[in-house]
Amino acid sequence: MLLSVGCGVWTLLALTGALEPLDKSAPVSIRGSNVTIPSMLQIILFMLGLFFTVAFGILAQ
Repeated sequence: MLLSVGCGVWTLLALTGALEPLDKSAPVSIRGSNVTIPSMLQIILFMLGLFFTVAFGILAQ
């Protein structure tokens, strides 16, 4: 779950950079790989963390 939070911060930083590029002539887009990769990683890691949390709860009985 902590890795998911880290990827969420990474995604937010990438979104900030994508929406306010240094090169003002560059097109503004949030569909670049610098945004989509960390956001996909965040979703995958969150699902894995949730799965392991539920599995631990079931096995701890």
